[in-house]
Order: sequence, then structure tokens, then C-alpha cells
Amino acid sequence: MLTQLGSLGAWGWFIAGGLLLVFEVLAPGAFMAWLGLAALAVGAISLYVDWPWQAQFIAFAALCVTAAWLSPRLAMHMEMQTDQPFLNRRAEAFIGRTFTLEKADRERLWNNQYR
Repeated sequence: MLTQLGSLGAWGWFIAGGLLLVFEVLAPGAFMAWLGLAALAVGAISLYVDWPWQAQFIAFAALCVTAAWLSPRLAMHMEMQTDQPFLNRRAEAFIGRTFTLEKADRERLWNNQYR
């Protein structure tokens, strides 16, 4: 089976990279995308360099490890600045703020207390 994969050459890597990117779309988590990009990179290198399939797998593994190590660092730098920083995190907008109760809802207190 490995010899059949090796016989595909660069196109096998492009197919594998495309499938990994499709898996990322179906089950997002931003991990398969890095593996797919590593496979595409090995495929692109394989277009110009004639190297054995063992070296291709080693290069793929090295690119995957490098991408997994770099991805959290890149994600921290790519956080977008927005005019609504607490959108979808509304509870965090109340942290550190102080509120004063102006009027007690006596009817709700009475109903909850004597049920």
C-alpha cells in the first residue's frame, strides 16, 4: 500500500491535503487545516524535487510538528480588534463593575419567599 501511495507522487499529497482541509470544514477545530497545509507543502516540494517516499513522510511529519507548535502562537497574534470586544462574552462585561439597586421588586420577592 505504501508503494502505491509513493507511486502517486505529488498528486497523492495534494489529494491528502485536500481531504484534510475538507475534514477541517466538516469538523472545525483548526487542527486538520495545519495537517492539510503540511501535506500541500510536501506536494508542492515534490513537484520540483524527486525524493523517496520515506523522505516525504519525514518532511510531512516535521511540517506537522512545526505547524502544531506554531499554530497557538500565530492565533494569539491574529486576534482581531473590534469595536464590540464583549460580543458573545456578555458576562465578562460585568466583571469589576459595581451596581446599585434602586428599587426592589417586592412582589417577586414575596412570591418566591412564600411558595
